[in-house]
Amino acid sequence: MFHVFNFLTFLLLVCVQALPVTVISSDERSHLDGDPPVTHKVSFEITSFFTNTDSNELETSSQGKLVLGLFGTVAPKTVNNFVGLSNMTYGYGYLNSKFHRIIEDFMVQGGDYERSDGTGGKSIYGGQFDDETFQIHHDKVGRLSMANAGPNTNGGQFFITTANACEWLNGHHVVFGQLIGGFDVLQVLNTAQADRSKPIKDWKITNIEVVTIHDTGVIVQTEENPVLETPEVVEYIGDTSNYNFLVVFLVILLVVVVMKRLYFRRQYVIDIKDSNYF
Repeated sequence: MFHVFNFLTFLLLVCVQALPVTVISSDERSHLDGDPPVTHKVSFEITSFFTNTDSNELETSSQGKLVLGLFGTVAPKTVNNFVGLSNMTYGYGYLNSKFHRIIEDFMVQGGDYERSDGTGGKSIYGGQFDDETFQIHHDKVGRLSMANAGPNTNGGQFFITTANACEWLNGHHVVFGQLIGGFDVLQVLNTAQADRSKPIKDWKITNIEVVTIHDTGVIVQTEENPVLETPEVVEYIGDTSNYNFLVVFLVILLVVVVMKRLYFRRQYVIDIKDSNYF
């Protein structure tokens, strides 16, 4: 009985450790009013680099994180591209790339991981891909949108708006996400010193974290992995794993309590029978 009790206690501890944490906090959700469901959460650690001309030493400063929620049910192919480049799935992507263009109170632009000047940055599909949707508008600070050189020329470059409304971009650039954390970091980037929109310091993405909240069913497709069929986008119904873990946790807790009571009751009876009174 004692071994059973220990085993059940171990199972209880495993369940407690396995209980998932909330992927999107209430504060992060407050920036998603009226937006589609978030299917992925991407965090960019931003670090500034500057060479001191007097000492000729490289000065670095960690600025914090930009946290982005992606709308994979609305723009699955665009989100798939962004996630693939964030994960460095094919050996290239956003890690250690710069924000190469900053226009104060308009936007900060990055994603040119090839040349860092706005002329590079291919997609995971082997080049450029078509505009997917213009359903979401540039109507608040923190919109994550695709940079392009005209219709249907999306690659790897993106921008984040720093103005409340940029309606002239609607119908021309694909919005596929929203900043949900790190608005202070965005403001630092927004006000960074620049010469004709080229930042004086290097503002790099030095670490990336990607969390998949809901799988849209989109298959990563490149020239080596051609499109075989159009995957169906799965409707977002929320994550029910919290409830499943809670049920398991409560059941095991109940069993542990019952077994513990039975064990100590049995031990108590045996102790009495082994005493001098019997």
